[in-house]
Amino acid sequence: MKGFDYSEIKEGKFYDRMRPIGKIFDKLQYKIEYVGLENIPKEGGFILASNHMCALDPVFIAIGMEDRQLHFMGKKELFENKIVKFFLTKFNGFPIVRGGADSEALNYAIRIVKEGYVLGIFPEGTRSKDYKPGRAKTGVAVIAKEAK
Repeated sequence: MKGFDYSEIKEGKFYDRMRPIGKIFDKLQYKIEYVGLENIPKEGGFILASNHMCALDPVFIAIGMEDRQLHFMGKKELFENKIVKFFLTKFNGFPIVRGGADSEALNYAIRIVKEGYVLGIFPEGTRSKDYKPGRAKTGVAVIAKEAK
């Protein structure tokens, strides 16, 4: 997608500075309980795949992973608003064109994992409207296979 720099993978200080604020908000408003965090690798690349039930899912997941930053892909339409794009990119988000083969975004996702970062992905490609898991798209399997 034009306007996004896929040339290098970056992780910023803004992400880590905002996480404590998110944790406070989480504890006061949502009281989410994180289970299994001890299973998150401290180093090396991997894919964190999750069901997508609400728009704040990437935030909730990022708050729970204290030692690692995530790189989430999001539909390109989210990046068309300059303010939203600013925040998404500060939180390591990157755009993908849904419904087709966005080779630039897929190659970037593969590089994220291969270079030791964490790729956050919602395999169904969209939020669940009925809070039940849907059928996963093939993209996550392609990324996993190529990233080994």
